[in-house]
Amino acid sequence: MITFQANYLNSATIQRINNYKPCSKKIAFIELNPNSVSDVLALHKTAIKWDKNGGEGFAYDICRAINKGIKDRFFALTTQQDNFDRLNSNQILSLAQVKTENEGEEFIEYLQVDPDNTNLAAEPQFSHIGSTMLHCLKTLFNGKKIGLDSVKSAILFYLKNGFKDIGSSSDDERRMLWESSPTTLH
Repeated sequence: MITFQANYLNSATIQRINNYKPCSKKIAFIELNPNSVSDVLALHKTAIKWDKNGGEGFAYDICRAINKGIKDRFFALTTQQDNFDRLNSNQILSLAQVKTENEGEEFIEYLQVDPDNTNLAAEPQFSHIGSTMLHCLKTLFNGKKIGLDSVKSAILFYLKNGFKDIGSSSDDERRMLWESSPTTLH
């Protein structure tokens, strides 16, 4: 069966930067449907828009996975509030690909934030997008362990978001793990 709609999961709030004064902005946490032409097209447009190095970046890796039919789950944060049957690529702020490793364990394959809204951007419109994506994933997978392999430049980010460094996974990456407890989520 082919459907044509992203699945709205929950709302979230991020900080909007308005003349250097933070204010809240409501966003949507959605699950992309790999069988939806609209969702896949929005994902591809997002990868092209975020491309800073000629076909590189985690958004491209997520596109490749969705095109290969990998049975992972794909998520996005978007400023779009409705009409998810026509996902607007210009409103996507973050993407994530998550696979189930074992019963009770999820693994974040990729997580990318819109490069125009990272700490390195000249004039970001929003802040805390990556942390918000992690919070949404932690809420969705509450009661499960969440693992990932972090590139060196992101280790501090994951540590600040409650992940523990559990060792080297390669020369360039560190294995990180988050375990929920009854008091972890607010």
